Amino acid sequence: MQTQSSVDLRRKVQHLRDMLIQWATNQITTQSERGVKAKFRTEYKALRQDIIDNSDADIYHALPEAVRLYLDISDFWGYVKKKLPHTARERTNFLHKEFKPVLLRLDRPAGKLIDPVPEFAPLAFDDKMKEILNRRWRECQVCAQAGAHLAAIVMMGGLLENLFVARQGALKDKTSLIAGGGTKGSGVFSRRPVSL
Repeated sequence: MQTQSSVDLRRKVQHLRDMLIQWATNQITTQSERGVKAKFRTEYKALRQDIIDNSDADIYHALPEAVRLYLDISDFWGYVKKKLPHTARERTNFLHKEFKPVLLRLDRPAGKLIDPVPEFAPLAFDDKMKEILNRRWRECQVCAQAGAHLAAIVMMGGLLENLFVARQGALKDKTSLIAGGGTKGSGVFSRRPVSL
């Protein structure tokens, strides 16, 4: 039996597929209203991120390659034109085929979902850093689910290091990062080598 969350996720995946079909068959790009394309891009990006954040490892890997690789629908458009530069019908069939594995996986009884990505916005001061942190979080979750616990721990260390570097970069006064917050003349700085 499917859980409510897997039913919701399936609905979102179908909606994402339908959005990509609309874009790939020029149903959106030919509309004259000015804000339609921008709204569509924003909706695609948010829906894609929501699906990825709430997918387990099996579902994530069953998603079409284009969904996993391209954050923006404009990049997806370039992918479709190169991958299948023919008619709207062929593009529609191609996208139905690409989404079939993930939809079949969502029809099976749900396994444990990956823990949702925490809100990194207060720690990441730009979208690029936030995306890196989100991606690292998902990679840690995939490793843990696959039983690669040591790899998950190492990746979590990398995630924490990224958080520290992001936080360090945001500080104007970096003296709080130094032991005791001392100054160069206060004798707080140690020249002893650090060892494990």
